Amino acid sequence: MNEITNRREQTRKHLIEHYQAYPKLEAEDIFKYLFQSAFGCEHLVSSEDAAREYILREYTTLSKDEPPKTEPLDGAYSRVYLSCLNAGLSPETLAKLFCLSAKKEEEGRERLEEKIEVAKELVEGGILPLDSSEFTQKLATWKDLGYPAVHHSNAFREAYRPAYRVIANRYVKLLPMWAQNKKAMQKVIVIGCPGSGKTTFAKKLKEKTDLSLFHLDAIWHKPDKTHIPREEYDARLAEILAQDAWIIDGNYSRTLESRLAVCDTVFLFDLSVKDCLAGAISRIGKKRDEMPWIETELDPEFKQQIEEFPTKELPAIYALLEKYSDKSVFIFKSRQEADDFLNCLFL
Repeated sequence: MNEITNRREQTRKHLIEHYQAYPKLEAEDIFKYLFQSAFGCEHLVSSEDAAREYILREYTTLSKDEPPKTEPLDGAYSRVYLSCLNAGLSPETLAKLFCLSAKKEEEGRERLEEKIEVAKELVEGGILPLDSSEFTQKLATWKDLGYPAVHHSNAFREAYRPAYRVIANRYVKLLPMWAQNKKAMQKVIVIGCPGSGKTTFAKKLKEKTDLSLFHLDAIWHKPDKTHIPREEYDARLAEILAQDAWIIDGNYSRTLESRLAVCDTVFLFDLSVKDCLAGAISRIGKKRDEMPWIETELDPEFKQQIEEFPTKELPAIYALLEKYSDKSVFIFKSRQEADDFLNCLFL
């Protein structure tokens, strides 16, 4: 199956599911769905402040009992309903994501026309039970106008009262993280493979939260590349854990469970070995606050630790996370996900 055929099959699937979810939709609602799938929200964003104020005004008219809802479009975007604010997502964060999602889709028109052909086939075949002649007429008018953005039909608005913003999918999967209450994030551990970017993330998280940051590497290692006695390390860690709030950066599997037992939030960096090796290599020759020496090469044992991390250490980490399922656990599969999270944290 080539790329175009695969895209057409996805469009067909999405349109059928959309009709099943909203059987009172009309031609305009199909057009809107396809337009948003192809162009996202690029036509709607004026400023972040304006977006926030409009969200607030619209949100005041909605029920505060509706559960959070997201709805994938046929492409790189989703509809994020304002009911997500009921689950803790802030209007400021939603407005920020809305603005970050706005970009020029260079292939937007081409993708739109490709999707339109699929919609026409579904209508003509009776799979989407709309009046075929009316659909064709409205489609011709829309095309003559240059495929502008369209509103939902009156029937759709009256039946479903849509209230959402179109957000890029790269942000949608992080929505539960942004709904996290700042006050609940007081004891945080950041773990993951060496070279994954967890220390950089921990430093940025400190800037966002004003929590004290402790690097386990800085506690364990001495400038001569030896380490302190285990008893001293355990005593210093116990002093940190007894404090009211902190961020602790580092794995150290022997004491991981003791940290998990008392923390409220876990950030796990589960990146590929390739990305972690690249991260480790990139810091060679650079001074790091958490290490009392400057690395001049990629130590063979350290390289082996990174290569074996997915099989030797990661399964045990996931087992512990399952054991302590009451914790707020956030898993990053890329550094970009971590950056996206920080960009909109606690706005």
